[in-house]
Amino acid sequence: MKQALVIEDDDALNEHVSELLRQSGYRVSNAFTGDDGLRIFRSVNPDVVILDIFMPGKDGLEALIEMRRENTRAKILLISGKQHLLSKQSLKMAQQLGADATLSKPFTGKELLDLVGSLTQSATA
Repeated sequence: MKQALVIEDDDALNEHVSELLRQSGYRVSNAFTGDDGLRIFRSVNPDVVILDIFMPGKDGLEALIEMRRENTRAKILLISGKQHLLSKQSLKMAQQLGADATLSKPFTGKELLDLVGSLTQSATA
């Protein structure tokens, strides 16, 4: 069973994404801050991380940099819900920093699961 880590400060979205992943057969760990996400990342060694960019404290880009320094195997999907220029620039920067994929909010459950599925499939191919 594949291990997923959801790092999202919006409680409702964190739970929704986590439930979608559980229903699709993933073991899921949750974090609501970048710092907590990094701690859990180090302990569970996930196959895939769904990481929000804009969070209080350590943001998703900072967390991404640390994750990539420590583990190049994990697939990392960055998400952002800010619908302005900063969001688009941040998603582009995330790819330059080593994100495997990005996704703008709002997204459908199917879009998320299709993307996560393709990331985890490519990891085992």
